[in-house]
Amino acid sequence: PRRATLMYDAIYEAVASLQNFQNKHPNCLLRILALTDGEDTGSKHTVEETAKLVFNNKIIVDSFAVGANCKGLNVISKVSGGKCYLTG
Repeated sequence: PRRATLMYDAIYEAVASLQNFQNKHPNCLLRILALTDGEDTGSKHTVEETAKLVFNNKIIVDSFAVGANCKGLNVISKVSGGKCYLTG
């Protein structure tokens, strides 16, 4: 059986970890690197919620997506000031 890809939920968890890190190091820049096929198949969070979260927390998301179905990830990357690179 196929398992779900919870990409947006994973970004939420990464943001929480980075917020804890920033509490100890307030002057650092925060960035998430996402390596994925670009598809989210089961997150409880939406593209819009995730994009708003990274934007509001000033976290840049750069993504490297294998495949062509990464519209949501592209939105999140662009909103955050990052880039989405498509491969293959």
